[in-house]
Amino acid sequence: MTDYRTIKGAAVQSRTSTSGISGEIWYDSSNGAFKLNTVTTSGVWTSGNSLNTARQSMFTATVGTQTAGLAAGGYLSGPASRSNATEHYDGTNWTSVNNVNVTLSSRGSAGTQGAALLFGGNPTPATVTTTSEYDGTNWSTSPGSLNNARGYGPIAAGTQTAALAGGGYNPPVTFVTAVEYYDGSCWTVQPNTNPNNYAGQSGGTQGAAWFVGAGGVGASGNTEAYNWNGTSWSASGNYNDTSRVNFAGGGPQTNAFIAGGDQDPGFTANGELYDGTSWTTTGDLNTARTYGASGGDGTSALAAGGGAPGSQSASEEFTGPGAPTVLTLTTS
Repeated sequence: MTDYRTIKGAAVQSRTSTSGISGEIWYDSSNGAFKLNTVTTSGVWTSGNSLNTARQSMFTATVGTQTAGLAAGGYLSGPASRSNATEHYDGTNWTSVNNVNVTLSSRGSAGTQGAALLFGGNPTPATVTTTSEYDGTNWSTSPGSLNNARGYGPIAAGTQTAALAGGGYNPPVTFVTAVEYYDGSCWTVQPNTNPNNYAGQSGGTQGAAWFVGAGGVGASGNTEAYNWNGTSWSASGNYNDTSRVNFAGGGPQTNAFIAGGDQDPGFTANGELYDGTSWTTTGDLNTARTYGASGGDGTSALAAGGGAPGSQSASEEFTGPGAPTVLTLTTS
């Protein structure tokens, strides 16, 4: 069989990492394999390392990116066994760090791994107004509480000092429609409301947010998407797959993703991308799951944990269409 020594020359370079030049075949001297630089034609999910604590009900209590992710709270084996565990993801491994200062699940979230915000959530079947801030090391309770208690996956967007909260559910019968802004110290109710929504997904900024599906009007799963322009919500394109609840997702209004969820009966692995107007089907998760942690956007994303149906620890990384990727060449 031909090996590197017999074909070495100007056309095939030896190095330990990719040059990033699309179409180049090169020899990876670190592991003795030929590689091809290419780009993905459709999005793909690949397996990553697992959370240290398997859990679920984190589907809106996650922030960050594929290389700087954060998972906090959730529950272990059921709503009665809530967790306050916090973990950081560095693109390779999850590391346990200081626990959240309150033990809640199904919270809203905003910010980054080093400056995160969690709000609302479920300590019992009821919901709370509690707001928690994270500085990358420690959690603290903000003196600014929500004006409206909300949990069960409220709409969440923005940063630690410029966040948006909307939707959510406050048992036994209240679907929260009030929109609130957080400025780093207090929450202020905005003049316009949102359609009833909980257990869906959302993202973006305080002035340009989005949310999609789930509770919606009538509280059953739906495929409706809405955009926020800083003043009001407007209907956008529906996603393609069958309606779902409690799914992963995130990203800005013009480059977002959703994946997985509960379709009753069963779970889905379906993934879709959102450009602010319409949805495109992309690669599926390797493991169908619901209530999982997530972060990133439609180009580079992360999903971890969740239920399928028991609590899971496995994580997956998403590479979007057109992104550079490296393939290992083999013989057959």
